Amino acid sequence: MQETIDNIETYYPGYDEYNYTLNEISHNPFELAALLTVLYEDYTPSEVASMLLTIMDEQYELDIEEVVETRTRTVTEIDPDTGDEIEVEEEYEYYILNVTLTNHGVDYVARNKMSLTSEQLQRYEVLLETFGNKKYLFEDDPYAHHSLVNIRITIFHLNI
Repeated sequence: MQETIDNIETYYPGYDEYNYTLNEISHNPFELAALLTVLYEDYTPSEVASMLLTIMDEQYELDIEEVVETRTRTVTEIDPDTGDEIEVEEEYEYYILNVTLTNHGVDYVARNKMSLTSEQLQRYEVLLETFGNKKYLFEDDPYAHHSLVNIRITIFHLNI
C-alpha cells in the first residue's frame, strides 16, 4: 500500500495538482491477534498468509478521482490590427488528482466483514479487553495503541 501511495505521481503522471488525504498505514496488533485467534485458534504465519491479505484488502480503501477544472488566466497577445500588446483572458483545463486512503481498522473488518458468529465476536471482544492475556507482547510498540490520523497533502506542479 505504501509503495502505491509513494508512486502515485509515476502511475498517474501529468496532473497539475495532486491532493492526498491519507489515513495512517498501520494496525492495532492486539486487534489483529484477537481476530486471527478467533478464526484459527493456533496458527503459524504461513497458515494465515492469505487471510492477512484478505484483512488488508478489507481494511484499506484507496480512491483515486480525477477532477478537471476550467480556469482562466490573463495572457499577453499582440493585437493584429494595431501591433500593440494587449492582455486577454483565456480558458484552460487544470487537472487535479485526488487520492484518498481510508484505513477502516482491523476492528471494523472483524465486526463488519468477517461474518463472525456471535460466539466468535464475544471471544474477540474478550481477547481485546484482556489484550489476549499477553499485554507485554506489544508494550514497547509505539503503534500498538494508535488512533487513525488523516494527513492532507497538496502537491502543485508548475506547467510552464
